Parts: sequence; structure tokens; C-alpha cells
Amino acid sequence: MEDLSRRPDYQEWRLHASQAPGLDALWMHGVGVAPRPHRMPPHWQISLGVERKRDRHGALASVHVLAIGPVESSYVYAPQAGTELIALRVEPERATDVLGLHPREHRNLISQLAPSSLVDPIRRLAEADAAPHLVGGALLNALRPRLHEIATARHAAHLAASWLRESEGQMRVDSLAVRLGVAERTLRRQFVDTLGVSPKMYAGMVRLNALLHAADGQDDPDWADLAVRFGFADQAHMVRSVAQMIGLTPSRLHRERRGVAEIFNTPPGSLG
Repeated sequence: MEDLSRRPDYQEWRLHASQAPGLDALWMHGVGVAPRPHRMPPHWQISLGVERKRDRHGALASVHVLAIGPVESSYVYAPQAGTELIALRVEPERATDVLGLHPREHRNLISQLAPSSLVDPIRRLAEADAAPHLVGGALLNALRPRLHEIATARHAAHLAASWLRESEGQMRVDSLAVRLGVAERTLRRQFVDTLGVSPKMYAGMVRLNALLHAADGQDDPDWADLAVRFGFADQAHMVRSVAQMIGLTPSRLHRERRGVAEIFNTPPGSLG
């Protein structure tokens, strides 16, 4: 796993396809400390996660297994003190087969999952107050068999989504269609049917999140260089695009994600 952790109270590890085809990353928020607000950028993935809440004495008060997202528009998640989230992001083209949830039908939602053969072992381990990395391993072990069962089911929309991620959202729809040998209209229809969003909108979300991850790794990002790297016409175009999707300029957003901005004065809230 590749460690992508760059932000206070948040950890993320990219999963390689050989480890878990169809999974994007393992992430944790609020581990070991009272969590601070966290601005969610738009993304089109559902996470299978465990939410644990502790009382003011540190005792485990509640455990829930949740389906989280996707996030269609940016918002600030401000969890209650003592809240911990441990989750795996599932690639959107696999969400229906793996979780029984279509991304379009679960957008902007956080729902508690009913007891099942998938959910129960994860919940029991979390209720035993297992360490976060063990809970994360349980999530991975629960999903891996299902993912391997469907790994060979790859039609045009699956391949297009994969290539968009590989290109960090910079492949054009017409180029995808030519590479796949299908009409653009057919590709768009299959993509929307499978992922619940158009290829263009999905590409924009992928490019935005790739840009944010790249900036997270720099104390003082070279925004002009990042604009070129991620295929914007110029820095001004990048600033307008990010502001349109999130409501902040890239530099203000970077300060938030580094833990040195006004967002951290936001009072605690709740899921939802």
C-alpha cells in the first residue's frame, strides 16, 4: 500500500490492483484524537466503513457499519468528538456488484448497513475494540473474495473508468471511444448506466482529487506547474475550475488540508 497521508487527523493508503482489484484506498479519520472538520471534495466512490464513537472517558459507545457516499458536491464534515471512521473506497463501476449499491442511488448519503454475512464479522471485530489497522484488514478481507469473483467482468464502461483514473481524469471521451472501438453515444450510455454519472463529470472529479493529492505533498505548491501537469489551459483556468467544484481557490483549500485555516474553528457536528 502507498501511504498518501498528508493531513491532520486523516490517513490514507492507496491499494494496488494486485492486492485488491476494484478498491481505491483504505482511509481513516479521527484516529486516536478528537477529529477536526474535514472538507470533502466531490468524488464518485462508495466507501464501506466502520464508525466508532467513544464517550468522554474513552469508552466505546457505539459501532456502525456504513456505506458512505459518493459525494456529488463539496461539504464540510465536522464529526462529534470521539468519532473514528475506518473505511475502504470501492471503485464506482464495482459498487453495485460488490455492495449492492448503485452510486447514483446512494449519492450524498451515509447509510447504516443491515446485518449480513458481509457486515457481521466486521462489526464484531470493531465492537471488540480491535486496533484500527485490524478493522481495516477485516474490511479488505470481507470484500476481496467478491472483487476477485467479478474481476473478469470488464465491459466498455469498466475499462473507460479505469483509463480515466490512470490518466488522472485527462483522457477525452472521444479518445476513450476510439480506443474501445465503440460509438461515443454508446460509451456515454453504458457509463451512465454503470456508474450513474457521465464520463466528463467523472473525469472532472478524478482530475480534481489527483490535483489535491499532488498539492498535499508540497509545503508550497507550484500552482502553475500543477496546472500544466493536470491539463488545464493555465493557472487561472485551474483556479476557476477548482473554485467552481469546491468553492475555494486551490491555495485556500491547500491551507485547509494542511490544518492551518479557519475551517478548524468549525464546531463539531454529526454524520449526514
